[in-house]
Amino acid sequence: MTESFVDVNGCRTWTATVGSGPPVVLVHGGPGICDYTGPVAAMLSDRYSVRRYEQRGCGRTAAVPPYDMATLVADLESLRAGWHDERVRLIGHSFGASLAFLYASEHPERVERLVLWCGTGIADGWQARHRDAVAARLTAAERARMDELRELRLADTPDPEGSLDREAMRLLALSDLADRANERLLPDPVFEYPANWPVNRDVNRDWQRLVASGELETRARGLGTWTLVWAAGGDPRPADPARQLASFIPNARFESLPDAGHIPWFERPDAVRARLVELLA
Repeated sequence: MTESFVDVNGCRTWTATVGSGPPVVLVHGGPGICDYTGPVAAMLSDRYSVRRYEQRGCGRTAAVPPYDMATLVADLESLRAGWHDERVRLIGHSFGASLAFLYASEHPERVERLVLWCGTGIADGWQARHRDAVAARLTAAERARMDELRELRLADTPDPEGSLDREAMRLLALSDLADRANERLLPDPVFEYPANWPVNRDVNRDWQRLVASGELETRARGLGTWTLVWAAGGDPRPADPARQLASFIPNARFESLPDAGHIPWFERPDAVRARLVELLA
């Protein structure tokens, strides 16, 4: 694996490439968390040059505002140009699916295939169902602790060692599993670097602005890129917004991987690799 820091629109950005072959770009979720897609890159590195990076303000990348969707799209385009990739196979996971969709709608000529993985579509109103599903998957003690950690974060409680962040992220990851018996499959810590909550707040606000504007459906209906909208049957996030997005995109299909949670490669790595190899060929 080759790691480097590059200047992307004035922001020192961490990137990594592994493997050789046609370029695949992985876009991590969040917003505001570090890249966690290394296992997916390893699955594909025997066939592809797999690119990863951390969005501005995330992980090893410098915290340089503004934190909005237009800037994140421009950053991804700058990276693509710097990698000298004429066209890429683009995989966006979770929030990364939103960013990948927006990028493809602005630069369709640069995207050969698009995989929107465990995203939440372009609609609003799913958040309450997600919160209810998370609560149902945690014990009473875990729910209380998650609420306590949220209040500590909102109060800007100092966390110099990142222990509170690691605890909160592990609880969230537990709720993301399709089967709690698979807890042993989670890495420790789940995320290598603490979350940047101001980035999370600002980017989510800007995404919600775009959702409310109605322009995203127009973008989806005009997107000619081959697209898979890929859900997971055990994801606590409802699948119907993603299914709806697939219905808007002319060349899209919707699939759901059973017995897998929000980060499917933890629980069904063989099935994930086999399907991605088929999809990207």
